[in-house]
Amino acid sequence: MAAMLTPAARVIAVDVNAARLELASELGATDTVNPADGDPVSALLELTGGLGAQYAVETSGRLAVLGQAISSLASAGTCIVVGAPPLGSQIPVDVPNLLGRGIRLVGTNQGDSNPRQFIPRLIELRRQGRLPFDRLIRPYAFDQINVAAQDAAEARTIKPVMILPT
Repeated sequence: MAAMLTPAARVIAVDVNAARLELASELGATDTVNPADGDPVSALLELTGGLGAQYAVETSGRLAVLGQAISSLASAGTCIVVGAPPLGSQIPVDVPNLLGRGIRLVGTNQGDSNPRQFIPRLIELRRQGRLPFDRLIRPYAFDQINVAAQDAAEARTIKPVMILPT
């Protein structure tokens, strides 16, 4: 959804959940890849004519997926790490490959934004209908916290939002 606000001509969504891939297509993904259907790196390379992706945004927090995201990059590509694995997690990095191809690995926290500028911009994009983030959230009453956690773990919702009692 956010990539559709950029000049990106092609947006490839990768997920093991078919419903999330369908939603990604509805929100602007031009292509989808389900790793359950085969090697996602090979699929990404095929979709990009063997060049690889200019950008990969890794959101799962799974180290194997992060490694695949890095492997799917084109020369001078950038992998942005959003997903947070457990503290102390480490990945093996083929440093000569990183250097030789000019790959960048970037960690981000909360989008590295200035909330005073960013949040009003997000609200305006939502008002314009260009950022329908409500399609990603599902509200739960606070006493449904365990249901919300289970729904998130089982991919029935993308972002559970807890509604606190007033």
